[in-house]
Amino acid sequence: MDARIYLWSKWSTLIDLSEKIGKNLAVEQTQYLRTLKKDIKVLVKDIADFRGDYEKNGPMVEGIVPKEAIERLKRFDEQYEVREHQFKINKKGEELFGLQHQKYPALEKTKAELTNLKKLYNLYSEVIREITSFQEMLWTEIVP
Repeated sequence: MDARIYLWSKWSTLIDLSEKIGKNLAVEQTQYLRTLKKDIKVLVKDIADFRGDYEKNGPMVEGIVPKEAIERLKRFDEQYEVREHQFKINKKGEELFGLQHQKYPALEKTKAELTNLKKLYNLYSEVIREITSFQEMLWTEIVP
């Protein structure tokens, strides 16, 4: 009989503790959800600003030399990676809280452009390297 009373008191203590922890988690969940929503709004504005800067000062600006375009491409690619990382963090938060995924068309467009520009400028660099190596080669070294 003593064991049952002891077990019942421990069970009641466990139930009380679980309710207390559940309330604390509900409060923390609300705070995390609020932070996530704020982070999403910040990222939306940041991506819009980034896209504007990319269009104004990026590697596709008309009239710049290829060397400058390559440098800009590297800089904007690094900046893109930061935003993509934040996007992935927010996406996991949206999945955790069961929210609808936020769309970032400007980020997707920038990614596609950066990917294509990397391919283009890698090819350009390869061609320039080959032309330079041919120019440095002496005609006497060429075997027919």
